[in-house]
Amino acid sequence: MKKTIAAHMKDILIKNELTDNIINFGDVQLLGECAARAELKQKHPLDRNHAVINALERSNLFKKVGYCRVHFKGNCLWRNFKLIK
Repeated sequence: MKKTIAAHMKDILIKNELTDNIINFGDVQLLGECAARAELKQKHPLDRNHAVINALERSNLFKKVGYCRVHFKGNCLWRNFKLIK
């Protein structure tokens, strides 16, 4: 059975032993690794990162814990997701 994108991200967070287990759009290395493991078909890195973040929002393995305000290239709000133990 093929793993979901959220399951791949869970494995990545556990492998990297991140203490807070929170991911957002700014974690480009982790998002890229997850997209590569899941073999996403999107070509552009931003599209791949959005696909991963959207999959985390739909998953029951992660919970949205708020937003991070980013002040470069205009004001942006990045969704933050925490791994549910």
